[in-house]
Amino acid sequence: MASLIDRRPPAWLAGLFRAPAVLFRWHLGWLFGGRLAMLEHVGRRSGRERTSVLEVMHHESDPLTWYLAAAWGEKADWYRNLRKNPRAALTVATTRHLVVATPVAPAQAADLFAGYARRHRLAARFIGRAMGVDLIHGDPAAIADRIPLMALRAQGESRASATPG
Repeated sequence: MASLIDRRPPAWLAGLFRAPAVLFRWHLGWLFGGRLAMLEHVGRRSGRERTSVLEVMHHESDPLTWYLAAAWGEKADWYRNLRKNPRAALTVATTRHLVVATPVAPAQAADLFAGYARRHRLAARFIGRAMGVDLIHGDPAAIADRIPLMALRAQGESRASATPG
């Protein structure tokens, strides 16, 4: 079975994946309860601002850090953009944070995948199937070798987004 890592999504699916960005722009990111976050990053070739909405795989409070998985592997544009320029902004619910991105080491990534599968069994089953891996029963180390993670650590002050209108 082909997975998301092996191919780009069809245009209709890519459009569906971009729909949550509209809700974030309308200051309705709180609807996702912290499970999704809007990443603002700089295109590695164009230098233009890019936006991606991604699932927060794990969150730590001290230091304030979010972990995101690159479902399309190292080919994911947002992942490649952050590798070139790690400074970005991440909006979680209604708060925008300036962040610095760092790739996660495979051993830590394996632990994070195992924890995600325990905490979110239904999502792990669905998302794992789409990515062509078994997040529930698969070997976390093998999954971490295939799907890279990025840690985004908050830098400086965070600010609430303005309300619309």
